[in-house]
Amino acid sequence: TLRLLKSARQEGGPPLALLHSRFPQYRREELETEWLARLGKRTPNRPNGCVLVATQVVEQSVDIDADLLVSDLAPTDMLLQRLGRLWRHDRTRPQGATAELIIHIPAALAEIDHDQAEARQLKEALGPSGWVYAPYVLLRSHGQWQKRSQITLPKDIRTLLEATYAEAKDEPPGWCSLRQELEQAKEKLRRDALSNTCVWNQPALKDDEGVQTRYCSLPTAQLLLATRVDPAVKGQTGITLLNGEFIEAADYGWGFPAAKAMHWNLVRMPRHAVAPGLRNAPAWLGQHISGVCALGLVRGNQIFWPGSDEPSGLTWHPDEGVAVPRQQKTSLKNNLEEEYESYD
Repeated sequence: TLRLLKSARQEGGPPLALLHSRFPQYRREELETEWLARLGKRTPNRPNGCVLVATQVVEQSVDIDADLLVSDLAPTDMLLQRLGRLWRHDRTRPQGATAELIIHIPAALAEIDHDQAEARQLKEALGPSGWVYAPYVLLRSHGQWQKRSQITLPKDIRTLLEATYAEAKDEPPGWCSLRQELEQAKEKLRRDALSNTCVWNQPALKDDEGVQTRYCSLPTAQLLLATRVDPAVKGQTGITLLNGEFIEAADYGWGFPAAKAMHWNLVRMPRHAVAPGLRNAPAWLGQHISGVCALGLVRGNQIFWPGSDEPSGLTWHPDEGVAVPRQQKTSLKNNLEEEYESYD
């Protein structure tokens, strides 16, 4: 979306930017600071026009105030949370202006016969959102929002939520199958949560990321971005991180300054995308980063694995973050879930 907007922008056009979770923390903080200066509360530098393309990261953590909000279809509670970024602060607005939310609905969802469609067909019709959120909840949410041309906040919040999540009867077979999938997933989460409360019975997590409160069907891993790694001297390795900071890390033993600096240059990735880099992860990396982590060396906009002269396929751009090429996603068993994995 950002690239399409950039290609359409003429000279002197509005500022454009992208914000998602696949930036290292130092760069994400820079972007958030920059856009809070443009769209934050009582900012004197608010531009005449600008476009911020973002994922779910802006739902809660970024205090921006937008004039217009365009969103993909999402669960009702998520849409309401996103509405919190629209006309968020009291300020002077053009006469006659109104707060406007545009919800983008995939064309396939309107074309498909909901009474006859199977669960898989409904999920595919929902597009990327159907692989990020529970498809059944998206269908219920769509049913409620398409009935309305106007809502009043906060008065309508409870009505919308109750209508979305209330028990329904006589739904099409495909909807019932998706509801059953949702109930099974909820039951699994309940069992996992119950098991995790018992210190004598901690289960092995499929997604070894050290976060037991997160449920994700795709395993993830971390990627440390650096531009140079010097040969070890007396057990100390010199590393120039992506943000330009130079640190020394020991192969045996943990150091707080090195660990802190590394965490500012970490990106969480789908595990399949960094699997080759995990095989030769250096010893000092495991000493300073908890969980599964790979080291990526940035040269230009390409990311390389240590000891290899062949690009990994992953790319880095300060305005776009770390990207997994489309051909790498679709080559993995043509799994749509991997194709639509989230940048939240």
